[in-house]
Amino acid sequence: QIDNQDIKKISLTSLRKNLSMVSQDVILFDDTIKNNISYAKESATQEEIEKACKFAAADDFIKKLPQGYDTLIGENGIRLSGGQKQRISIARAILKESPIILLDEATSSLDADSEEIVQNAILNLTKNKTTLVIAHRLSTIHNADIIFVLKNGQIQNSGDHNFLINNCKKRYKEKIFFKNFNIKRKKDTRLIWFHAASIGELKSILPIIKILNQTQNSLEFLITTTTLSSGNLAKDELKKFDNMHHRFIPIDSPFLIKKFLYSWKPDTIFLVDS
Repeated sequence: QIDNQDIKKISLTSLRKNLSMVSQDVILFDDTIKNNISYAKESATQEEIEKACKFAAADDFIKKLPQGYDTLIGENGIRLSGGQKQRISIARAILKESPIILLDEATSSLDADSEEIVQNAILNLTKNKTTLVIAHRLSTIHNADIIFVLKNGQIQNSGDHNFLINNCKKRYKEKIFFKNFNIKRKKDTRLIWFHAASIGELKSILPIIKILNQTQNSLEFLITTTTLSSGNLAKDELKKFDNMHHRFIPIDSPFLIKKFLYSWKPDTIFLVDS
């Protein structure tokens, strides 16, 4: 059912009009960028197409192409990178303005730089929309209102991220949580990991992070805390920093921290504990 309506009683055409999909494998035609985007809305004006592309973080790279929006992209978008193709797909979905969004592994094949751009574009796409996300990466779904944990086609548990961390440890926390917070290092950057035992310790290191961010180039900050209840407070503190490349992850298990240490391979580690 959708809005208490049995979808079996709704025409397929009507159902598809209310759905937009962004998948791992983007389907593009051997045509111009403009025509590939307007496929979602054939009556769209140039202004509407460019507006959708701006929300999808695609307008800048499109205007740098030889013929801009009239550039031919080749069969299945062969002349575009993976991140560019995903942004075209997102622009197409934005242009359609459907109330339901389906994201099927939308960022799984992207490098770190492209993934960050596409994730920001997805935030614009899904704003005030009902969004269904299919993903193996926890970084893609951990902010969802409700997460379903599946095994062999059966629902093992459901709830938000914090609930599953505390109530679905074997399946969600130790397996999915560890596998999917695999940090992709950006090129030519140093990864600085700050781990704070609580929100108090985190606040004490913020001035250090601020100075490093202002005085050093090519730094990425990974910030973790073992107090899950401090998550929202920590995020509020980190919002005070402009133009800082950082990731914040609440982890309440020393076992997981040890595992992450080997996979992240940070250049410098700061452990803060009162």
